Amino acid sequence: MLTRLREIVEKVASAPRLNEALNILVTDICLAMDTEVCSVYLADHDRRCYYLMATRGVEKTAWPNRCAGV
Repeated sequence: MLTRLREIVEKVASAPRLNEALNILVTDICLAMDTEVCSVYLADHDRRCYYLMATRGVEKTAWPNRCAGV
């Protein structure tokens, strides 16, 4: 598992853009953990909310870039 996680980190680090890195992350985490859903949220501490940045297994249109309160 550690080898697989290292591979994921290397792929994410080599992505040219943030959105590509996040999509690689959620896709590869799902595969590595044999799960159907993985999501990454960005925390905005000033507004006390989270923004969905990348997801696999959940329709992103269900959570558009709006604040999900803490």
